[in-house]
Amino acid sequence: MPATEIRPPLLSRVPCRTWVLLDGLWAVGVGLSYVALVTYHGTGWVGVVSALATTLPLAVRRIWPRSVFCLVAACALWMQALIPTGAELLAQPMALYMVGRLVGGRWAGGALAMALAVAGIALLQPPIDRTMVMQALLAGGVLVAFWAAGLMMRERGLYIERLAAHAEERVRTGAAEERLRIARELHDIVGHSLSTIAVQAGVAEHVGRPEVMSRALYSIGETTRSALQETRRVLGVLREDGEASLAPAPTLSDLPELVERTRAAGIHVSLSVTGDVPHELGLTVYRIVQEALTNVIKHAGAGHSRVTVAQEVDGTRVEVVDDGRGGGPGASGHGLAGLRERVRMFGGAFEAGPRPLHGFRVYALLPPQDATERPNRTQSQMTPGRTASAEEQ
Repeated sequence: MPATEIRPPLLSRVPCRTWVLLDGLWAVGVGLSYVALVTYHGTGWVGVVSALATTLPLAVRRIWPRSVFCLVAACALWMQALIPTGAELLAQPMALYMVGRLVGGRWAGGALAMALAVAGIALLQPPIDRTMVMQALLAGGVLVAFWAAGLMMRERGLYIERLAAHAEERVRTGAAEERLRIARELHDIVGHSLSTIAVQAGVAEHVGRPEVMSRALYSIGETTRSALQETRRVLGVLREDGEASLAPAPTLSDLPELVERTRAAGIHVSLSVTGDVPHELGLTVYRIVQEALTNVIKHAGAGHSRVTVAQEVDGTRVEVVDDGRGGGPGASGHGLAGLRERVRMFGGAFEAGPRPLHGFRVYALLPPQDATERPNRTQSQMTPGRTASAEEQ
């Protein structure tokens, strides 16, 4: 089903030049009525000029709202001296509205006070009677109504702009987070698989025994098929038609297969999973173990590695240690940084660094699910005696 196009309100789609044209027509119409009025009172060419000077500037009130209002207010006082009928108050509300709509702030408040003063001078001429007071109140009400309408339209426009900017920022933030998530997924999938394949290919190339070569080639095939399946799953999520056949994401039940692929690379791995780990943490636990074992294959030069996943009172503990040469602070990459971000999303603690004597250790503690909304745990909440390393392999 095609998405419905979101369009701005009708009045917002009218071009500015069209509004200026409409203002010009309005100014000419009011100007002609003013000319007729001053002609009726016999003011001569002075009245005609005053009438046109009071009304024609309304044509550009959207371009120069302050200047137009000041000119209209000054000419209104002059018109009051020529024909003390209050008819010149027709132009002031239109100019005042645009000041509130486009300028706002203290300037709009000062403009309202000026317009009310002009209306009072024009209408409250001695001797003051009840009719004059009612006319002045009515004129003041009209001015306040136009002023308030202008301010409301200004606030509405500003609100829509802020809303649009906020929505655009949310879209940008969501897109950036999604790109980061996809990058982490692809890094975990491709990085581990290619590392295992590279090791197995090296074994097949340098070892001439048929049984070793056969086992290495079989491991390469299995690793390749697994990587292709997971890559199709990630890419299927990106399809717009949503019709791709998606494989399920890895879970804790896939850890033995991951361990077997690592063992095929020549590293003895022991796996221990205890307790009932929450299902929603399965993918995160799998990725932590996958990245840690990838680093063991690529960098550690280890012969043995131990993987521990345990559900404890404090949360789910994931620990991967090896007996290799450990890491150095100069190591670079995005794997451990991605893991740290994954764990942080659950409000957990993460640390990675060399062990005291030899080897490397990756440790994560994912809190219980009723605590995932808490702020990230501080360093003091991590396992005592452990320090985080700057190595991001």
